[in-house]
Amino acid sequence: PVVGTERRDAVERARAGISYTAALPERSFRPVDLHGARGPLAAVAAAEAQVGWPYVWGGESRAEGGFDCSGLIDYAYAAAGVVIPGRPTAADLWRLSAPLSSDALAPGDLVFVGAASGAPHHVGMYVGGGTVVAAPHTGAAVRYEPLAAGGWDGFGRLAGPPPSGAPLDPAVEAAARAHQVP
Repeated sequence: PVVGTERRDAVERARAGISYTAALPERSFRPVDLHGARGPLAAVAAAEAQVGWPYVWGGESRAEGGFDCSGLIDYAYAAAGVVIPGRPTAADLWRLSAPLSSDALAPGDLVFVGAASGAPHHVGMYVGGGTVVAAPHTGAAVRYEPLAAGGWDGFGRLAGPPPSGAPLDPAVEAAARAHQVP
């Protein structure tokens, strides 16, 4: 009905033997279809789509050639519609997270190395089934790791938007944005 009088032609073209392959060359763009998905599960899908991309210190996108640990988390949550202020480090993500026990982890939660010191230096995303997606170090690629093998010593869930109450002072908010701090 949408094609109207062209319907027969469209059907014939579709039967003409158009083919495609789902196999993508290594390091090529891998599409992630979030279809308006929001929140932790969409962030998991976005992070998992980066598996295989190289670790790049300070990287937070494919345009930069890869991801570092916190850049991967920032990218994944931004793709899922959750904006994290500024360009967070692992320590920033720790401060923005509500602490959890490892038993309470759900897909999309964050796992940290160095949390016992109060200033974590590495972060990954728990994707369920005892598995983490992480950008581990220079010379490695974004990959899946067993939760039990990562040395993860801190666990957190990104807190939602700030509680409603007194509105933020516009000058403070503008200064925070200008200096990319939460």
